[in-house]
Amino acid sequence: MSSVTGQFIATEVLPTWHWKDRLADYPASQSSLYDADQPMLALVEAGDKVFIWAGWQREETEDTHSKGNVRARWIKDKKLALKTAQGYIAKMKADLSCSVSALVVTAGHEPNQFKSLFPTWTDSSEVEDMTRKIKPCSSLSAVGLEEELDLICGKTYSLDVLKLKPLPKNVDVDPGRLEDYLCEEDFMAAFGKNKSDFVKLPMWKKVDLKKKAGLF
Repeated sequence: MSSVTGQFIATEVLPTWHWKDRLADYPASQSSLYDADQPMLALVEAGDKVFIWAGWQREETEDTHSKGNVRARWIKDKKLALKTAQGYIAKMKADLSCSVSALVVTAGHEPNQFKSLFPTWTDSSEVEDMTRKIKPCSSLSAVGLEEELDLICGKTYSLDVLKLKPLPKNVDVDPGRLEDYLCEEDFMAAFGKNKSDFVKLPMWKKVDLKKKAGLF
């Protein structure tokens, strides 16, 4: 699942040993994930379990603006992937009439229950290091789908943190919409108005206020 083409698209990836008339022993190969263009998100279904695998971001440029665009797209894609998984799971529950568990796993830090779904698995210290640099250690372990979605959609940061240039690597935000991550109190302190009044302003006025608040 990715929006690298400009549109968020989910594409089915089948292993070379896939048969139309019977179930395969394993849903996919590790290379389907690790050899794909990164950053990438994947949904792996295994019976009554669904895993959302989050790949890694390559830091190929020192240009702050470029990094910000990559990070913003990654956050947006992750939200869309998690919501796609929600819909997929709802359909599974309706079709199978059973409970379905869902976990979000991070590349380089996959739990054994995820690795066991593949015929072979080789840990990558390089990928582990890349994801560790981007995410704090506390968020690298597998978490429930709903918990991860609540974390991404509901997280807030202080005004002082969001004004830092560059932003800390463990602050996962859309650089173009920093105001969305302020709590109501800090929002009022930064803009002198609440969020509902702010969204009604014309774009030029929003940009002007964001510049004055140090959030642009």
